[in-house]
Amino acid sequence: MAFRYTDYVKRGQIALFAMGSFLQARSFRLRKRCLSPFSPKFYTLRVLARNPGFAALSILSLAVGIGVTTAVASLADAILFRPLPVPVPNEVVRVFTASPGAALGFVSYPDYRDLRDRAQTFSGLIAETQVMPAVRSGNSAPEIRMGLSVSTNYFDVLGVSASLGRTFRPEESHQAVMVLADGFWRSRFGASTSVLGRTVRVGNGAFVVIGVAPKGFGLDRFLHEDFYLPMEFYGSTLGTNPLEDRAKRFLTVRGRLARGGTPARAQAELTNLAARLAQDFPATNQGRRAIVLTELASRMRTDRSMPALSAMFLAVGLLVLGIACTNVTGLLLMRAEAREREIAVRMALGSGTARLLLQSLMEALMLAAAGAIVGIPLAWGALHLIASAATLPTDLPFSIAARIDGRALILTLGVTLAVAVGCGWTPWIVARRFAIASGLKSGSHRGAITTRSVLVTGAIALASMLVATGGLLIKNLRGAGQVDLGYRTDHLLVLTLDPAQSGYDEAGTVNLYRELLERLRQLPGIKAAALAQSVPLGLTGAQRQIASESDGHESRQHQDGSLSVWSNTVGPGYFEMLRLGVVSGRGFDERDVKTGRPVVVVNEELASRLERKSVNKPKETAGRASGLVGKKIGVDGQLREIVGIVRTAKYFEMAEQPRPFVYLPYTQSFASRMVIHLETEGAPANLAMTVRSEIAKLDPELAVMDLRSLDRYRWQGAAYQTRIAVYVVGGAAGCGLFLALLGLQGLIASAVERRRREIGIRMAVGADQRIIIVFVLGHSCRIVLAGTTSGIAAAVEASRLIVGLIAGSQGTDAKLLAGSALLVAASSFTACAVPIHRALKTDPAVALRHE
Repeated sequence: MAFRYTDYVKRGQIALFAMGSFLQARSFRLRKRCLSPFSPKFYTLRVLARNPGFAALSILSLAVGIGVTTAVASLADAILFRPLPVPVPNEVVRVFTASPGAALGFVSYPDYRDLRDRAQTFSGLIAETQVMPAVRSGNSAPEIRMGLSVSTNYFDVLGVSASLGRTFRPEESHQAVMVLADGFWRSRFGASTSVLGRTVRVGNGAFVVIGVAPKGFGLDRFLHEDFYLPMEFYGSTLGTNPLEDRAKRFLTVRGRLARGGTPARAQAELTNLAARLAQDFPATNQGRRAIVLTELASRMRTDRSMPALSAMFLAVGLLVLGIACTNVTGLLLMRAEAREREIAVRMALGSGTARLLLQSLMEALMLAAAGAIVGIPLAWGALHLIASAATLPTDLPFSIAARIDGRALILTLGVTLAVAVGCGWTPWIVARRFAIASGLKSGSHRGAITTRSVLVTGAIALASMLVATGGLLIKNLRGAGQVDLGYRTDHLLVLTLDPAQSGYDEAGTVNLYRELLERLRQLPGIKAAALAQSVPLGLTGAQRQIASESDGHESRQHQDGSLSVWSNTVGPGYFEMLRLGVVSGRGFDERDVKTGRPVVVVNEELASRLERKSVNKPKETAGRASGLVGKKIGVDGQLREIVGIVRTAKYFEMAEQPRPFVYLPYTQSFASRMVIHLETEGAPANLAMTVRSEIAKLDPELAVMDLRSLDRYRWQGAAYQTRIAVYVVGGAAGCGLFLALLGLQGLIASAVERRRREIGIRMAVGADQRIIIVFVLGHSCRIVLAGTTSGIAAAVEASRLIVGLIAGSQGTDAKLLAGSALLVAASSFTACAVPIHRALKTDPAVALRHE
């Protein structure tokens, strides 16, 4: 038979037509099935629409749970977990130097330059340091702003491009150019594109704007800089250039790993380079090591309170979410009880457990999705409330950059799916146990009722734990005011000046401070005035290298290297004003002139360490080192005589352990940026405007910064983390108690409805209202008692974390725990008022006729 091509073409066309018809019919059946009112998703929508009260209560519970969880997780992410806003952030690591006195210290510019030029495991190393000059643009008044002095390869190594203009070039390291931060560009220059090429006075120099950094860029999690300056040029404008001193360590150094590089390889290389620097420069680098850490590891080690705070936030979020889930699971169980006969009929007609599971999960998923949609705005509002309450005693641009971003939305999606699975699984398990025969009979399943009771008991327990923990936080925050700081904070007004930013040289600055202090002392209401470089419990400080002197004749270092300690430069009258007790010797006075013998005052902790080191005394001799007065120690390579020993105080945190500290006289350690301390007769805030006006009379070009009372430094600064914890835990406790009460009310209302016939019979035989109330409250009393007992016990365990977080914390308090339990119990019984009212209004005839 001859081959005919047209036959095969026709057969192919027929086959394709048949296949298309089959697929079209199959697709129609699929669409019909999916759009059928009996499909799981449309059936679920119909069920929820027929039960608006059940749907609204479930969505509200999940909205609160998911919203609180999203808010606290975003807060924890902002303070600890969020990666740097740069391309490939896991390649960027931190570089520290370590000494016997500082486990993680800063880096000097000469050390940074040597490491940058010699390291091979990095594609680049960058350095930065905060600067706070007076900024003027146009005819505006000078204003202290915070910027960053950075190496010119800063943006290139980080892989960040300017959103407007360009960033620094290598040849601009000694040129007066600047890059603006996005926020400063928008607030000061109105986001004008004509800002490029404009001149801005920063300190005593005029800088030309060459670019604007992208929105959201900034490596610090809390302080947000306004501009960037070339480090080499800015350092040369400071008179004594700190970039030339290898002993001055003030730089934050980061590096981007080269291709194939790892933190371990970088650590090995920098260890060798640090050892070589110690050999080449023994006077400043003896015993000093280099440490490489990832960004997350450096955050956890430099601020050990943040991991504990983040863990508390996440735990609180999970507790509230757990309460919400128990509520919704109980409601779904109640729905399963109400639909017992329907489910039994469907199983008798051949419906499988898989379809029941799909329907249960679909119902839980729709509720969770609706809860997430409502919860995200709640989370956004909660974050804004926390941000408005998170204040520090500074004029610097400080904020917690917690926001609902892509990471938060991904977390919300994951939480929503987990909630849907968790809440939808339990009713399916109960439904699977329904026997067809028993399901067609009347009555309730005891197992489902018991499960709901256990869930509500757990919700009451979690709410009790949150309420008790919040109460403990508030109590211990108040107790932190009783912590002995080692100095006074009442009736003290402080303000910061930097005359060098207004063109004053060293001699002019000294004369200015002398005249200003005299004028301020003469103001009504001011008793005394003194100078200091930093404020106790403030945000700034300076480190010094201390070398013990064994014979008192020449300065030499021990083989174990010098000790890095924090320091403060103060003027005469400082110790007397703050009542910082001098335990031996004296403080600074008029004898400590610039041309006189160099002197120093140390605290008891440093004195005891120096004495133990020199004569090998045991640690128990701490605080008895008065014999060191008159001896000499090396401070940054200069031999100084110890003229006094003062009490060991709290310098940065109220919960800090005793740390060594030194004080240098202002007359021998000049600094332009100083803090004026004023002792007032009345409230310090009442003299703020008077003091500001007096400074303006002396020189209107002087920019005043951080004018506030020292008490505000204590409560807004040192107690900052505790205040945030109180806000978060207190708000979560309120939400958790609200959700637990909703669950309890639903359980009691269901119990009253289920036992309506029994209540009707009791009322028919003459039971009075008191018997009905006791009858209804009997079950709720057992739940509340079990929940509060277990919740208070859990709060006792949680108090251990509070003790480590708050200074002066005394742990648990029996009266406070009892009060928390009574509060939860009283609130729980109040929630039962509506079900009790419905029970008392029961008509026996109607109840019996209904049955």
